[in-house]
Parts: sequence; C-alpha cells; structure tokens
Amino acid sequence: MAAPYQNLQLVRLKPEDGCYWYQHAGPVETTLLPLRTPEGRPICLQREGTPQMAG
Repeated sequence: MAAPYQNLQLVRLKPEDGCYWYQHAGPVETTLLPLRTPEGRPICLQREGTPQMAG
C-alpha cells in the first residue's frame, strides 16, 4: 500500500487531517512527511460522508 522508500517503522496518524505521516531522517533535519502510495497519493482515513476513491 505504501511506497517502498518510506520508513514504516515511524508512522503516525495526524488527527488534524486524518492522514498518515512518517518520520524522514534527512541529511540536515528529521521531519514528518505524508505517507504516500506508490502512485503518489496520500494515505488517509476515509472521512464520514466522503466517497471512497476507486484505485
């Protein structure tokens, strides 16, 4: 489901947007980035009343 280059050991769900974020350790800083599918779409929970997107 998630693109292979992302750190799946440090994933968290942010309640502000309902999406999953992972911790990326770059050469200068560590930051949270949105977890994405191999196609580049963000991975989020389906919100009530929002139609689910077809894959």
